[in-house]
Amino acid sequence: MQNKLTPRFLLIGLVLVWGFWSLWPTIKLQNLSDDEKDVLRVEGKLEEIETKAIKQGLDLKGGMYIVL
Repeated sequence: MQNKLTPRFLLIGLVLVWGFWSLWPTIKLQNLSDDEKDVLRVEGKLEEIETKAIKQGLDLKGGMYIVL
């Protein structure tokens, strides 16, 4: 029984690690202050983070409120 569960746990662990790895640029960008963004913009690193981050659509920004 234990042998059948190990691949499942391994697969679940890999998916969770991949998900966190994919979301990290978005989390990092959301937690930056305006001053930190300005420093990164001068260094040229902000654009790289923005291209890797998930772009929020109207549904994530409260789009119904904006449209109405």
